[in-house]
This record gives sequence, C-alpha cells and structure tokens, in this order.
Amino acid sequence: MVNGRAFRVYVAGGVNNTWSYVGSDIVLDNLNQTLTGGVIDPRSEIIATYALCGSASFAIMGLIIGSFEAIVPNRIGEITHNIVRAMVVGTFASYLTACFAGLLFEEDI
Repeated sequence: MVNGRAFRVYVAGGVNNTWSYVGSDIVLDNLNQTLTGGVIDPRSEIIATYALCGSASFAIMGLIIGSFEAIVPNRIGEITHNIVRAMVVGTFASYLTACFAGLLFEEDI
C-alpha cells in the first residue's frame, strides 16, 4: 500500500516522471528510488480490504459463544452446533461484498 501511494504521487507529480520495471520491482527514474515488489492495483486494494475485514474468524466465534453463554446458557448446545455454519456464511458474505466492491469500483485519475 505504501508503494502504491508513492507510485501514484510520483506519476501525478509531472509529465516527465519516468519509471521502469526491473523484474517485479519498479524503479522511479527521477528519484532514483526502487519500489521493491512493485505496486498493487487500487481496485485490488479495495477488494482485499473488503474480503479481509469480515467478522468470520475463530476469535469472533469464541466471543459469540462466550457472550451467548452468559445471556442464554440453556441454549449453548444449539449455538455451538451452528457456529461453524455461521462462520462459513460470514466468510461468504465478506467475499460477496468484496466482489460487489470490485464491480462498482471506479478509479478517478
């Protein structure tokens, strides 16, 4: 993300700012600077952000089980039986949101 920002600032800084690829690295010629590993596309940044920011993780599932155990202790068996399904559905929802974010993304240059 830092490389992407530095690259976009460099390119927007002037018309004579040239750059070249050396393998997967990008060399900013006027600054004599190398962006190691290249840059990630802004659309890919948005998709990855939405995909990774879901609440379907084992830590969250533990918090849910603990919270419901305190609220409704007599139904904890039902909750633990369905928690894996909830995690799968939560992951699916995060990925589906990322898909729509990628479809609706418009880069402004």
